[in-house]
Formats: sequence, C-alpha cells, structure tokens
Amino acid sequence: MPTWTNDSRAFPRTHADVPAVVTTRDGCLPCAIDDLSGGGARLLTMYRLDAGARVRVSFSLPGRSTKLEVDGEIVRCDPWPVDGFAVRCRFDDPWGQTCSHIVEWVEDQILSDYVAFTVEHSLGAERTDAVRRS
Repeated sequence: MPTWTNDSRAFPRTHADVPAVVTTRDGCLPCAIDDLSGGGARLLTMYRLDAGARVRVSFSLPGRSTKLEVDGEIVRCDPWPVDGFAVRCRFDDPWGQTCSHIVEWVEDQILSDYVAFTVEHSLGAERTDAVRRS
C-alpha cells in the first residue's frame, strides 16, 4: 500500500521500520521508528516517555550508511496495542542538515512506493483489458 499522504503537514512523511535508540536524561532506550518525517517521528518503545521530555534519537536510514542523531521533544506518549507505547517526537531543527537527509530519504520512499503502486495498478488494468478482449 502506498505511503504518501495528502495532508497539511510541513514535511512529507512515510512509514518506516527503522531501529533506533532514544537517549533521555535517564539513559538510552531501544525503540523503532514507525513513522518518519523531517519534522518528527513516531517511535515504538516498551518505555513510557513523558511529554515535554528532551531526547536525542539516533538511527541509520535503510540504504544509507550515515548515522543520524536528532534532538527533539516528546509531544505525546500513548499506549500501543501491542505491549509498549507510541511516542511522538518533534525534532528541534527540522530545517537543519540532519533533517534534510531525512526529508530526502522520505521523498525517495514516497516516490518508490508511488511508482510501484502505479505499475502494479497499470498492469492490473492491462490484464483486465486483455481478459475483456478475449
């Protein structure tokens, strides 16, 4: 299913399945980035993080070798249906160099998903037309 969205957010976002580490004043916590944009991320973790908490999120994007570290603030933390929490993190400097790498990766993912979706559906239409002609 395509991951592009048509909403009024400042940055494009996409589903991501990226292992990460969140560093808080209490230590380092493993998590997974589930949703990512240049402005922030949804993190899935086993740990509750308080809204307003200052964090650093460290990760590498799939297909890229550079380790990224982004400072941010926890906006909200909700129970996740599977054990754990969905944590929304807003990045401090969405116009900075690190976030520009994120935006570039997100746009690549959206384009790739769009092309795959378009090809899949155009092939499906061709098959349907071929069946109708026979």
